[in-house]
Amino acid sequence: MQRYGPRHYFPNFIRVALPVFGIMGGLILSLPLAAMLGVVWGPVIGFGLGILYALGMAMFFGWLASMRKLLTSFQDAKGLHSWSYLDVTGSYNELYRLCAESLAAICMQDSVREYGRAGLLVGETKCNLISWGSEVFLLVEYLGPNATRVQVFSRPLIPTNFIDFGSNKRIVSDLAGKLSAHYTALVA
Repeated sequence: MQRYGPRHYFPNFIRVALPVFGIMGGLILSLPLAAMLGVVWGPVIGFGLGILYALGMAMFFGWLASMRKLLTSFQDAKGLHSWSYLDVTGSYNELYRLCAESLAAICMQDSVREYGRAGLLVGETKCNLISWGSEVFLLVEYLGPNATRVQVFSRPLIPTNFIDFGSNKRIVSDLAGKLSAHYTALVA
């Protein structure tokens, strides 16, 4: 299992932190500074402080994402998360390949990797205005020569999220739907 530092997450978080904290913070700070320093220097200093604040918040969110607990089982996860599983009649290798492709389609480039044990894949989604990103797990388990279980699990990248607007549930249902659609096509 590879643990990433805050620098790994910084480019992902700055994409949202800069417009949200930098521009909005700059606008809010510019108004009183313009009254004190004038119409030229007030906005310059206000937006400069807003950008510095956005950079600090992106680093802070990166630190929070890097400090989240490593999972040994899905039952270890606390807080906002969503979980589902499918038992299918397909070969382990084919479903593992399909899971890796499905995960790579929704996650950031080069974030899909093995996670500490055979059959467990993990990837990270990009942050947006609704969510700061999610960590998505797919566990492919061999049940028999023609039986495989696929578990789908999603949790927020930042462990302090108290609301995710249903993004983790949506990720799990989309992946489960994609896998079941491919499964029915494989059986037919």
